[in-house]
Amino acid sequence: FYSEHPDFQRGWYRFVLGFIKKVLLASILSIITVEVFNMDLSLASPAILWLGSICYSLQLYYDFSGYSDMAIGISEICGISCSENFNYPYMTASVSEFWRRWHISLGSWFKDYIYIQLGGSRVKSKVSIYRNLLIVWFLTGIWHGAKWTFIFWGLSYFVIIALEKTFYIPNRFHSNIIRMLYRIFTLLFINCQWVIFNSSELYNGLRYIKHMLIPSGRGGELANQRTLILLQEYGIFIGVAIFFTMPVVPKIKMWICQNKRRLQIGSIVFAFLLSFLFVWSISFVIAGQNNPFLYGNF
Repeated sequence: FYSEHPDFQRGWYRFVLGFIKKVLLASILSIITVEVFNMDLSLASPAILWLGSICYSLQLYYDFSGYSDMAIGISEICGISCSENFNYPYMTASVSEFWRRWHISLGSWFKDYIYIQLGGSRVKSKVSIYRNLLIVWFLTGIWHGAKWTFIFWGLSYFVIIALEKTFYIPNRFHSNIIRMLYRIFTLLFINCQWVIFNSSELYNGLRYIKHMLIPSGRGGELANQRTLILLQEYGIFIGVAIFFTMPVVPKIKMWICQNKRRLQIGSIVFAFLLSFLFVWSISFVIAGQNNPFLYGNF
C-alpha cells in the first residue's frame, strides 16, 4: 500500500505507527499492569490477575514493536533498510514458532553466533542438540539480566522447545481441534512466562501464577469489582490491542489495493485516521501520560 511512496514517506508512516503503538496502547495498558502487579496477591482474585498478565503481554508487544517500528522508520527516512523485528508473534501455532516471530533480530543473532557455532542441529547425537539449545536459552535469559527470573524464563522456553523438537509438535497433530488446543496452551504458557519476566523475584512470579489459578479466598469480591471498573475504563484499548495482534492491516491493504477507487478513498481515510491518532498521541505525551520504553531496561 505504501510501497509506492518515496522512502521518506514510507519511513515517516512507520515512525508514526510505532509512536501510536507506544503511546496509545502500550502506555495505557501499563496503567493496568502497574496497578495489578503491585497488588497484595492475598487480596487479589484470579480475574484481575489474568487481566493484569494479559495486559502486560500486550503492553510488552506494543511497546517493543512500537520501538522497532520507530527505529525502522527513522532508518528508512535516512535511506537505510532494516529487517523486520516482529511478525504477529501471538498468531503462533507453537512456542518454537513464537520465537521465530518475536524479537527476530535477537533470535537470529543467537542462532547465527551461538547455536550454529556450537554445531546447531547438525551434530552426531540428540544429546548435543539439546545441549546447544540449553546453552542458547540459558544465555538468552542471562542476556536480559543476571536474575533468577530471567534464567528461569529462558530455561522454561528451553524445556518446551526441546519437547516440541523431540515429539515433532505441532506437526504430528492431525486434528484441527488438537492443533487449536495447543495454540491455546502456547499462548497461556507465553503469558505465564511474561509474568515471571515482569516479576522482581522468581518467588513473586510463581506466587502470582499460583493465585491466577487458585483463588485466595480473601478480598475476591472487591478485586472482581475493580476488574469490571478497569474493563469499563480501558476495555476499548484492550480490545483494539488484541484485535491488532492479528494480521488485519495487511489484509485490509490487500483488499484496498485491488480496486483503484478503493485505493483513492482508502488513502485519504488512512491519512486522516493516522494524523488524528498521531495528534492524539502527542497530546498524551504533553500531558505526561506516557512512560519510558520497557526494552530500555535491557
